[in-house]
Amino acid sequence: MQTGVLDTKNRIPVEAIQQVQIKNGVMEAQYGGAMGGVINAVARSGSNQFHGDIGFYYNNDSMRARPRPTLEMDPTDSTRSKVRYFQNSMDDYSTWNPVFSVGGPIVKNKLSFFSAYMPTTTTTNRTVTFLSNNQTQAFSSKERQQYLVNKLDFMPFTKLRMNASWIWSPNYQQGVLPARQGTESP
Repeated sequence: MQTGVLDTKNRIPVEAIQQVQIKNGVMEAQYGGAMGGVINAVARSGSNQFHGDIGFYYNNDSMRARPRPTLEMDPTDSTRSKVRYFQNSMDDYSTWNPVFSVGGPIVKNKLSFFSAYMPTTTTTNRTVTFLSNNQTQAFSSKERQQYLVNKLDFMPFTKLRMNASWIWSPNYQQGVLPARQGTESP
């Protein structure tokens, strides 16, 4: 709501989306008392032909742009109003994201399905030198996000179409990373 993006557990990968609708201004009654705008994403559907996708995304710290300096108050002296620029150290990270989807008929012209699975794993390594004791430590964090999207479309008559869909997207995190500047307790 505040940032304009979905929480991690509510995200849907673009490979599973068939259509996106953006509405603003005066909206239909089905959107209740929505103020500002409504974004509606429709999951992909099956058809009378089998279709599928297999793909892979990879990203790591070598592909990232040059970091920008950060402006902060001097963490060593809270009584002074000294402001400084410093360069954040870069984390070593890698993200792996395979993509699998399949759709097709169960009963031709009556019942079809679509299913997609997209697991994402991000590993982050950070080395921090703590200001309180000048000790350097290495930390690691691993985040796993699962995305499973399923949809059934049922058309009992030519003018009536029904569908049911569900999304499963648990998020697991192992390890916590301290602040890069070393201002926390070791």
